[in-house]
Amino acid sequence: MATALGGVFSSLCGGPGQKGLSLMLGAAAGIGFTIVFIDLLPAAVQIGSFSAAAAGFVCGILLGRMVDVLLPHLHVSGLCPTCSCTKEPIAGSPFPAGAGLLKTAYLLGLGMALHNLPEGLAIGAGLEADEKLGIMLALAIGIHNIPEGMALAGLLRAAGQCHYKSVLTTAAAGLFIPAGAIIGQHFAVAPYSISAMLAVGAGALLYVVWSELIPESCKMHSFFSRLGIAAGFLLSVFISISC
Repeated sequence: MATALGGVFSSLCGGPGQKGLSLMLGAAAGIGFTIVFIDLLPAAVQIGSFSAAAAGFVCGILLGRMVDVLLPHLHVSGLCPTCSCTKEPIAGSPFPAGAGLLKTAYLLGLGMALHNLPEGLAIGAGLEADEKLGIMLALAIGIHNIPEGMALAGLLRAAGQCHYKSVLTTAAAGLFIPAGAIIGQHFAVAPYSISAMLAVGAGALLYVVWSELIPESCKMHSFFSRLGIAAGFLLSVFISISC
């Protein structure tokens, strides 16, 4: 839903600008980082064992890295390291222009969709372990996916696709998160399975935060990036303490 919401917002309003995106990505990074070390990993160790949680955590980081290397992915600052889309952007858009832009947009949409699977797994395992944890994960990932949806919709529109189709394509990419959540809940039945899934989700989420959210946020605006990270951290700590 958050990815589709970003697509709708991009089509209707044209996006919040670099400072707004930097703030949103920074907040998602702050929330995600806090969730990993305050909620996910402690819950994984408590439910299972330290060794199982450590192994799952490493596997999650490797999974995030593998997906990042093998699949094209959309960087909302406007640059894609896996293709040669570095020409001048069209007026009013942070996205690159080019004759093969629509094909590139579809490839990046596929990459975004498959990137969403590990995030969905983390949500599913979190809901299975603790409803509050699952909601916190969904909040962090949702904030992260709104600007990604905006970026993909903007890229599709820059390639000539109409507003309606760009929103539908963006929504389709977001469906992989609930699919991953269903898989996470289905396989996380035994305590050690829940522990492993939580740890894998923690590793994958930390990789996303460290390699994508923080760098992308800082590229757009360093001050608003730091402000968002601090706000996200404080928000997640407050929710963890009060709930």
